[in-house]
Amino acid sequence: MEKKFAKTRMTNNNRLGEGIFVLEFENKLGVIPKPGQFIMLEPLYMRSLSPRPFSIIYADYSSILVMVKVAGKNTEIYSDLEEGNKINIAGPLGRPFIFEKGKKYIFVAGGIGLAGILWPLIELSSNKKKQI
Repeated sequence: MEKKFAKTRMTNNNRLGEGIFVLEFENKLGVIPKPGQFIMLEPLYMRSLSPRPFSIIYADYSSILVMVKVAGKNTEIYSDLEEGNKINIAGPLGRPFIFEKGKKYIFVAGGIGLAGILWPLIELSSNKKKQI
């Protein structure tokens, strides 16, 4: 099933460190993404044609958060977005993590790879606390 882009509004841009940002958008996708899924951001650099994928680090019915590391023109432009700026996003894409009760899991990530496992880790930790 092909995902269509939805026009959304930037609600927050937090700098975490050198060249790393957490961007928050209004959730205009019509669904709540699940841990492990990602969204595509429209390219804002005029020479780019392809949308850019970003792991969702958290989402609910009203907002979607992604982590961005500045690595080129598009990510540099994304890092400069301000509250109220509009952008097209598509998703959620990818298969969400499904955790089985009683199983143990090992997660490995380096650098910005943390973005893809952050929300699943939080979800798994939250579920474990509910079982105690």
